Amino acid sequence: MTFQHCPDYGSILDDPHKIVQFINERISSKLDWCRKNLKNYEGKKWPTWQRKVIEVFYEGNLSILIPQHGQVLSEQGDELIIKWKSPCPILRCCQKLGLATSHVCSTLYHVQYQVLLSLIVPGAFFARDYSQLRPDTDSCLEIIIRRPDVVLLSGKETETQ
Repeated sequence: MTFQHCPDYGSILDDPHKIVQFINERISSKLDWCRKNLKNYEGKKWPTWQRKVIEVFYEGNLSILIPQHGQVLSEQGDELIIKWKSPCPILRCCQKLGLATSHVCSTLYHVQYQVLLSLIVPGAFFARDYSQLRPDTDSCLEIIIRRPDVVLLSGKETETQ
């Protein structure tokens, strides 16, 4: 993800309607990416669900790589924990605008990552340790939890008549 210019996060965060619009635009961007790119991974087998997340979610969509940009802290069972030090356009923009990355990331970006992750590995859930976030620390800590017994519904199952 790169920005030609920084979004006006301050203005967006001051207006709930702008927040909704921003999140919807980001979700649409992730859905467009999936429509164009997931077919490139059809039929591929990964040794673990974590390797699929690393290759498709992080490398394929976000263009961040292990070990160049991050370190896997745990890749066992139903968890994947990664410490990222990659260049971050959101961090750069927040610093330029004088805004807290924790507020911008949690409000404006968290949902899109969950949507994308759910399409790549159903039953996987995205979390970020907002107490371990740049610029207050040297890295961002992201946690992916896999619960195959909990798969988000596509919406068709919950639509009302």
